[in-house]
Amino acid sequence: MKLVKTLILIICISILFKSCSSDSSVFLKDINLDDGEYSLIINHKEKGEFWIDDEVILKKYKNKLKIKGSFINYLPGEGNRLYGLILLKNREVYKAKQGGVFNTFEIENILDFATPFDDVFKKTSINKTKEELVEQYNFEDLKHNPKVYMLGLPEFNPNNFEYRFSVDFPSIVVPIHYKTKDSKIDPYWRNHGILSKEFNENEINKTLHQKITNKFKNIDHYQLEKSIIRGNITSAYVNDIKTGESLKNKNNSTLTAIDFRIYNLSLSFFCTKEFYEEIKNYDFNEFTSNLELYNNTEYYNKERFYTSIQKSIKNDEKTYTIDDFYVEEFNEKSEIGSLIQLKHELSYWEKINE
Repeated sequence: MKLVKTLILIICISILFKSCSSDSSVFLKDINLDDGEYSLIINHKEKGEFWIDDEVILKKYKNKLKIKGSFINYLPGEGNRLYGLILLKNREVYKAKQGGVFNTFEIENILDFATPFDDVFKKTSINKTKEELVEQYNFEDLKHNPKVYMLGLPEFNPNNFEYRFSVDFPSIVVPIHYKTKDSKIDPYWRNHGILSKEFNENEINKTLHQKITNKFKNIDHYQLEKSIIRGNITSAYVNDIKTGESLKNKNNSTLTAIDFRIYNLSLSFFCTKEFYEEIKNYDFNEFTSNLELYNNTEYYNKERFYTSIQKSIKNDEKTYTIDDFYVEEFNEKSEIGSLIQLKHELSYWEKINE
């Protein structure tokens, strides 16, 4: 049955691909090579990458370059999919057909008139701060430099928000249950936890976000990241607080918080350096100490959560209290991170030997 479904899927993809590829495989069809400065990159799977910018050659082979991809490109595991043809117009990509597998790839002997790409260009990619880039590069000069192709200018944040930091908030722990914990029935049962209590991620995100916005509404030097939930984890390890070693459960297996899902909350600020200095010592626990969700008995605070975990610990040599262990990924209180200066990418190709 699975084989039949797979074959049907492949046939459907094939039909879809053919329907999307009904146009001629002639790559330069309908291209007016007289309305700009054109050049061609040929990335051949066996022979390598080549460059042609001779207008006469491009016109000569205008109807001879044929390329059509295979539907296999839509399947995983085909490796490099950057082979193919790229047409540049006025030093920027105008048209491209690339892939890893082709039904048609005909270029005749055009490579006889081509130059190895690395003999023509030097590729540059730089990651630096805004201050460094502005000081070291003239973007307008790069734009108008005829030797520079494929210019990718950095996108700076508005209002000079060139720094970021994150605030981690206390975790929210929600009990979960399973239809079965029998691996014979469901080998992947650990991935199929069901929330025992309703938990609205959007609501906590909206509420906490709004509280912070209202608190700092008179400070005009920051921008908040929209999302606050940064993932959840099931089966977090339980470790000895002194040694860091994993604890065992009553069955002498590694103890995990298998019956709980831990939601971790973090909020990123994009800001000026001055804003960070102004609030870096602020106690962000204020935003969660009176938040209904954290105080709701349906959700687990640290004491209740750890007390539940404590009951599962194997106590051969010592009796563990809730202060003798910790659960990985569980955040007990709010914590502000360090300030990070943002970096931006500047990229371009530059012709050499000119």
